[in-house]
Amino acid sequence: MCRAFIPLLLETKNPSILNVASTFAHIGNSHMPVYCAAKGVVVSLTRQLAVDYGEKGLRVNSLCPGPTLSPRVKGYFDSGKADPKPVLQKVMLQRFAQCGEIGDVAAFLVSDAASYVHGASIVVDGGQTIN
Repeated sequence: MCRAFIPLLLETKNPSILNVASTFAHIGNSHMPVYCAAKGVVVSLTRQLAVDYGEKGLRVNSLCPGPTLSPRVKGYFDSGKADPKPVLQKVMLQRFAQCGEIGDVAAFLVSDAASYVHGASIVVDGGQTIN
């Protein structure tokens, strides 16, 4: 975390940091221990920064997207290197998120509409983490 930009953020109206983690910060996944642990660190760092800078008015939150059909993921499935069915079996809504669905939540979290959301880890996963 570069502390040099925090004073600049504090000069703005409704300053906010949004860290991007993953649902794997909250659940495990086979053969991905380092990735899952790293995403857990992002969520923990978010909470610590929220403690450190909240009283100064800087909001800090993290976004934990679930399976998202980005162009890269779509290309991976289209190439036949992987089957999307096992992934979707773990998602209650039985579909991948569209990138815009994740982006809409990110935009909300940094907006004035979320001015009282602080230190939160927002999971946007179609129900993956409850399955």
